Amino acid sequence: MKTGFAYLVMTFAAAAPLVGQGSGPDVKAYHDMNVDSLTARYRLNAGQKTKTIGLLKTWTDTTAPTMSWMAAQKKTGATLNADSARKIDNATAKFNADFRAILNADQALRFDSIHKSRAPTHRPGGA
Repeated sequence: MKTGFAYLVMTFAAAAPLVGQGSGPDVKAYHDMNVDSLTARYRLNAGQKTKTIGLLKTWTDTTAPTMSWMAAQKKTGATLNADSARKIDNATAKFNADFRAILNADQALRFDSIHKSRAPTHRPGGA
């Protein structure tokens, strides 16, 4: 009984660091990139919600081909190139700038606070 429990604990301890890494683009890494979560988080009014739907469609149309390609590459075990990640980052940066532009002053402060706390933690050059 103790051996089984120890094995279970060791398994979870070994897997714990992997949980935060996710499994790449085939997992919805941008889970909060939807109108419902953004409306709830920023208390968007009807006009803002309509504009957000358009911004999300543009973001999805822009990123979908790259995300699909990345998912296919990952399934085959191929190495992903930095250009693909840069495309996603650029589209997300444009979405963030356009989205922030439709927010009022209080909403923009909240947006800035949230995005400051989500600052990238990776090092340039993949180091």
